[in-house]
Amino acid sequence: MSKVYDLVAVGAGPAGIGAAYEGIQSGFKDVLLLEKMGESSHTIRNYYKKGKRVDKLYKGIDLELKGHIPFTDSTREPTLDYFEEFINTTGIEYKVWSEVSKITKDKDIFTVYSNSGEYQCKNVVIGIGNMGKPNKPSYKIPGSIKKQVNFNLDKVVNGEAILVVGGGDSAVEYAFDLAFRKLDVTLNYRKTEFTRINDINKKDLNSVLDDGTLKTVLGIDVDSIEDADDNKIKVNFNNGSSQLFDRIIYAIGGTTPVDFLKSCGIEVDDKKVPFQNENHQTNVEGLYVAGDIACKGGGSVCLALNHSYEAIIDIVSTN
Repeated sequence: MSKVYDLVAVGAGPAGIGAAYEGIQSGFKDVLLLEKMGESSHTIRNYYKKGKRVDKLYKGIDLELKGHIPFTDSTREPTLDYFEEFINTTGIEYKVWSEVSKITKDKDIFTVYSNSGEYQCKNVVIGIGNMGKPNKPSYKIPGSIKKQVNFNLDKVVNGEAILVVGGGDSAVEYAFDLAFRKLDVTLNYRKTEFTRINDINKKDLNSVLDDGTLKTVLGIDVDSIEDADDNKIKVNFNNGSSQLFDRIIYAIGGTTPVDFLKSCGIEVDDKKVPFQNENHQTNVEGLYVAGDIACKGGGSVCLALNHSYEAIIDIVSTN
């Protein structure tokens, strides 16, 4: 507790790594990066399929990078290696398995409480993503089938009949990947058309729909799920129909960790987005947010890097 860091960045994704690196570039002597998991970029590692594109252009918005981390179009694996290199070669102090529970401020010094220790610092950038806490369905998941209900593809076994639930890019990518692997996969979306996916995923989706390797259940929603015989999941749809599956993959977005933000004294609006100024400083002076958590509906790698740069420049200009 005797050491006071110039900056603590919470979350070792692009936003947190960007903040830590920009801090080093701005002359901060002591910078600490905390990650609750055992590796950096947890969202990309766990919710992006192998080989998935990680594009600079996101949702039709081509951002100009402002900071010192050049980022171009890439795919999952090179992107992970790229950001890992910034951690390992730039003088950032890095601690994994360090989940932050709350942040308090006494006069001008913050205390960051984590399961790896308590750290004092002058400034904090929170760069955690929303997908670290994936959305769960509103209906009950019976305990007897919880191992067959997942939020990524890690547990999938060849030969299973799988239902993917969701209508965004992640859901379509999961379904395409499973169909490409010749698994029995059905994609369920409550709407009749996929309006939120990018052009590449539209092309991939159409290809597996055209050749019949992917089935769809569109325009209806899952009403409930229950344990059926022979380790099957009975899925009941809101039109009165039911189907049996071996596994369900939910890809229905993530949830802003509002309780954590409130424990740090951060106020949020009615859309659960933290109040912040143009440089992403919250209502707590010296406490900033960056990346997905700073915007409704998620952002891009480039947006996260720009948030971090703007936050660090603001810290430098006010000290």
